[in-house]
Amino acid sequence: MKIKYKTKLRVDGVRGILKSGLKVWAHESNVNIDRPHARKAKMKLIARHPVRVIKALTGKELNIGYADVVLTTVCTLRCKGCGALIDYNNQQRHYSLDKIITSLTNLLNAVDHINRIHVLGGEPLCYPQLYEVLSFLQKQKKINSVGITTNGTLLIKDERVLELLHDKKFHVDISYYGDEVSRKQAELIKQLEENHIRYRSNTKGDSWISFGGFDCRNKSASQLYKSFSYCPFKWCRPISDGKMFRCSRSAHGTKLDLIPLEKDEYVDLSRKDYPPQKLKKELFKFLHFPPKYLTCCNYCNMEPPLTHIEAGVQVPKQAV
Repeated sequence: MKIKYKTKLRVDGVRGILKSGLKVWAHESNVNIDRPHARKAKMKLIARHPVRVIKALTGKELNIGYADVVLTTVCTLRCKGCGALIDYNNQQRHYSLDKIITSLTNLLNAVDHINRIHVLGGEPLCYPQLYEVLSFLQKQKKINSVGITTNGTLLIKDERVLELLHDKKFHVDISYYGDEVSRKQAELIKQLEENHIRYRSNTKGDSWISFGGFDCRNKSASQLYKSFSYCPFKWCRPISDGKMFRCSRSAHGTKLDLIPLEKDEYVDLSRKDYPPQKLKKELFKFLHFPPKYLTCCNYCNMEPPLTHIEAGVQVPKQAV
């Protein structure tokens, strides 16, 4: 069953409204403050939920609009300009199931609601314990919906995964880079439809933003601020190997030692017995009071005018 996304409005980050976090709050609430009439929509939203506004003001409620969960860097493709930096990664691996579950458990103990979780790779269908991750996510009442992004090169072999995905909580996003690359997309769509699984597929002709290489750009503070302000990917919040970052380039670039790892640019979710209230305060600060820019911004071309590249172009393993 092909779908269009529908999301729920969520109120949080009101403390951010009173300071500098208006756009953060709007993102968590799925309100586009840049579109016409957005202010009226915000005011109506706040008026409908006065109790939740008070909770947000006192820091007692914390909701997250969106977060990615990276299961693996193993992939069936090696795309030029990959957002997960697979084209730079010559030592692909699966992340620990225990660390993934611990990180998600800590996160869920600290927050009140997560509107959408997206499961990513690499290629998540390569992850040997995909069923265990999806089964865990299915049971979490604090999570509204779960998406899985696949590149159209594999079918779902685990019958347990097919059964789980039938739950209306799940949907599958299928990338398409042409029949030669996404060679099993049509078969996968047929499999999903036969099992009444919700999905969305894109079409050939999409392009990606080119972020450039990993040489330091030596930008000025004002240039870095401009890059970070302009970047839409600072909302992605990938959870990779137990840490929540602000953007995927930061997450994967630091893992590959291509970008310096700074302690204040991620939250470690993988610590055992992490007190929920302590983590909640740390996450509130991380989510609603972002810095002016990240270290990663000095290793990225995210500023106008943007350069685009064809999506899904395959490169050899040694190419960097």
